[in-house]
Amino acid sequence: MIDIALAIGRYVVLVLALFVIAMIALAAYSFAVGSIAGGVISSLFALGTLILLAQILQRRRRGYRRVRARRAEIRQKEYRETKVA
Repeated sequence: MIDIALAIGRYVVLVLALFVIAMIALAAYSFAVGSIAGGVISSLFALGTLILLAQILQRRRRGYRRVRARRAEIRQKEYRETKVA
């Protein structure tokens, strides 16, 4: 079960980006056909997905910075221990 969640999490950014592209294409088609309500709804879905995508990317960057800081702290601690010994 966890393997499935990790696999989905790895590609969630790509899936959301494809969803945004599809929603923008659907909105353009709806506006071209003359269905303004459908175009507005599709545009709102695309905007909401873009906001979600931005939040996910921002959260991932924060997580990576935290991991890098921990690794640097561990390396520094190991360096100090080997220097003292």
